[in-house]
Amino acid sequence: MGYQAFKAVLGRALYLARQDLLFLSGVTLGSSDRQCLLGLHRKAQDFAPAPADASFTAILAHSLGLLMFLVGKELTLCLVEEILG
Repeated sequence: MGYQAFKAVLGRALYLARQDLLFLSGVTLGSSDRQCLLGLHRKAQDFAPAPADASFTAILAHSLGLLMFLVGKELTLCLVEEILG
C-alpha cells in the first residue's frame, strides 16, 4: 500500500472515529508519515488515558475495517499477522 492510499484510509478512519469520540475534535490528518495525526499526541498528554486509548482503538478498528472492505479479509489478516510477527 502506498503512502497516498494509507493516508486515504487513515483519513476516513479518523472521520469515522470522530463521529463517536469528541476527544478527536481538532485532530487532523497530517501531511507526512511522521506526523500522520496532528494534535492527537498533545491531546493524549493533556487528558486521562481512557479517552486516548478509546480514540487509538477506534482509529485502528476503523482502519482495519476499511482495509477488509477494500482488499478483503484474507489479505488484511495477512498484513496484521506480518505486523504482529
